[in-house]
Amino acid sequence: MSRLPRLILLASLTGVFALDARAQGPEPQPDTSEAPEPPPDPNKVRAKQLFEQGAQAYAQKHYKDAIDLFLSADRLVQSPAFPYNIAKAYREMGDTANALRWAREYLRRSPEAANRDEVEGDISRYEVRLAEKGVMQLTVRSSPSGATVLINGEPVGVTPWTGERVPGAINVLLRLRGYEERAQTLDLGAEHTLDVTVPLEAESATPPPPSPTPTPTPTPTP
Repeated sequence: MSRLPRLILLASLTGVFALDARAQGPEPQPDTSEAPEPPPDPNKVRAKQLFEQGAQAYAQKHYKDAIDLFLSADRLVQSPAFPYNIAKAYREMGDTANALRWAREYLRRSPEAANRDEVEGDISRYEVRLAEKGVMQLTVRSSPSGATVLINGEPVGVTPWTGERVPGAINVLLRLRGYEERAQTLDLGAEHTLDVTVPLEAESATPPPPSPTPTPTPTPTP
């Protein structure tokens, strides 16, 4: 099977492009009321178009274009198909770090994927290549997301954040308006990626200062 049909097949298996509800589950019984079918979700329609364009770009070895199109589709409708294909495109470009990042994201979204063994094999090979460079990949998530990530005092992005660091102790600080700061020391191993999720606690409301007690006015003596 060529790569292009493989990409399209994977997307169809996710069910994300099933624009008609009748495609899901058993056939419905005839409805004599002849109710009109709901219109298709415009985001799904557009995501499908972008996916097909990305698959075509991939088949033509325009991998950067394919990645951009898959990312655009994923912003509209999240599906495991998109990180899977993004990882494959990055692999073809020789970008090990990003291939690893998106292969991990694929399994995060689809932990029971039929091709899990294949993807885990890819991940292991990517980890070996990063280890040979003296770095390993770290992913920091927070609940809720959108927190600023500081690593060893340096701001590096917002959650969810993924990057490569020298293995060892890593000091992570998360900041998000309206939430308590969270500091955590992580131990990044030299051989395998690390994925952590840090729950954030909302700041407690500061009670207003007490009103000053009025000073009584002395009553004049007659």
